[in-house]
Amino acid sequence: MSTNWYPHTPYDVMYPKLFENEKQRISKILVDVIIEHFGSTAVPNLGGKGYIDIYIVVDKKDLDKTSKIIQEKLGYEYKKHASIKNQRLFYLRNADEVRYHLHLTYINNPDFIKAIKFRDYLINHPDEALEYEEIKKIASEKANKELTKENAKRVYMDTKVRIIDRILDRLEK
Repeated sequence: MSTNWYPHTPYDVMYPKLFENEKQRISKILVDVIIEHFGSTAVPNLGGKGYIDIYIVVDKKDLDKTSKIIQEKLGYEYKKHASIKNQRLFYLRNADEVRYHLHLTYINNPDFIKAIKFRDYLINHPDEALEYEEIKKIASEKANKELTKENAKRVYMDTKVRIIDRILDRLEK
């Protein structure tokens, strides 16, 4: 039995434009915030799940206020169960089913800093980005054989962890 917990889609040249359009929409509502595109859709030629991952970075004291605005004025749905330490996760699905994942965090969050460094590294090292994509394809295939989403997530991340850690180790040197 195979599911589609973690689809792998080829890179789409429209990803940067989709991000820019959403960034402009967000910027009209949220001012004085950092808005960053990250994840696979932010790296040219890197396939992945096809979600546009966006970081919004604010002062820690503004997390609650910004979270409310993201939901009420931008139409994102808060996913408490999917949020992780030091950030909140929101989803938005538009008419043509492109999904946006918005990660709200605070300035100097180590996870945000790592994600941006990781993105920049892959952009500047296309051979390693291609290697990472191959690992992601394998991770997707393995995860989609799992019966539950929880197991699929664990398998997906466990399959990718070695290459991610190797790249992050290089960034720390």
